[in-house]
Amino acid sequence: MDIAFLQFAPQWGDPQHNLAAITAALTNHRFDLIVLPELCFSGYLFASRDVLRAQAESIPDGPTTQALIAMAKQKDAFVIAGLAERDGSKLYNSAVVVGPQGFVGKHRKRHFTPLEARLFDRGEALKVFDLNGVVAGVVICFESWFPEACRALVQQGATLLCSRVSVSFVDH
Repeated sequence: MDIAFLQFAPQWGDPQHNLAAITAALTNHRFDLIVLPELCFSGYLFASRDVLRAQAESIPDGPTTQALIAMAKQKDAFVIAGLAERDGSKLYNSAVVVGPQGFVGKHRKRHFTPLEARLFDRGEALKVFDLNGVVAGVVICFESWFPEACRALVQQGATLLCSRVSVSFVDH
């Protein structure tokens, strides 16, 4: 599996600009999986839950996830990307997983910094995702500091751990 990472400085509050920047950066590159940064479509810092709510969108029917699905189909690859998710009154720091066949799943961040804890609701269960036979687990940035999260994913069969812009292979 060819894995790519993209690190860039998102323009705060401008998901269309950030999507265009990501698309341009990936145009001439081939990969089976691309891992994009945490909250790479909205930017990271939010002044309040109201500001966050205005930037958040639903998964999988929101415009960003739909654009990522189109990108995954066009690239014939998987994409893992961080975005602010709105689900009813709840707000999550999520990672969406999409592939050539469409929406695969999502992970909602469970371990927060003090700043994030004031803004986001806590995710529930850790899940693994099948990426054409590669079992991937996803943790978002600060979560990777907690070995029990990664251990739980490995116990579920993960052989690949994706965190923000880092990926680790697991040797059973």
